Amino acid sequence: MVAAVSISACSKDDGIDFCKHHNTFHSDHLDSVAELTIEISDDGVIAGNLSIPETGFGEIDESDLRSLLSDSTSIFTLESEEPCAVSVTSIGVSATGLEADFAAGCGADNKLGRINVSLFENIGGVQEVVTSVTTSATSKRFAISRQCDNPIFRLE
Repeated sequence: MVAAVSISACSKDDGIDFCKHHNTFHSDHLDSVAELTIEISDDGVIAGNLSIPETGFGEIDESDLRSLLSDSTSIFTLESEEPCAVSVTSIGVSATGLEADFAAGCGADNKLGRINVSLFENIGGVQEVVTSVTTSATSKRFAISRQCDNPIFRLE
């Protein structure tokens, strides 16, 4: 038995790839994952919520984080044909961290091309964001991690 352990310890095993097999790790760190929920209506209204656990604050204290999140571009940016009116409607402390609600009026005829999550550039303590985007036509749920180049769709 000791020989088998020694042999396996000397073999080249890089372990399981965190990004490709994230579903095996995801439940282990849920308490440190930020969550971003975005709902887009047919009339061009966007409503959303961001929840950041205390472990995601990093070096930023709560008051500085509140100030940072009061500018929606620190959470996300929108790519659309015409500019959208975006505002953060509330920022509050929850039992587990900080929550921000936001709204955007883009208009029914304004083509929304892309939503860019900008949390990583602004909040160093956030390592992963589980994002849910819902429209009348579809719903997608995925994670964005600092460790991975692409979104992670297999979470469970």
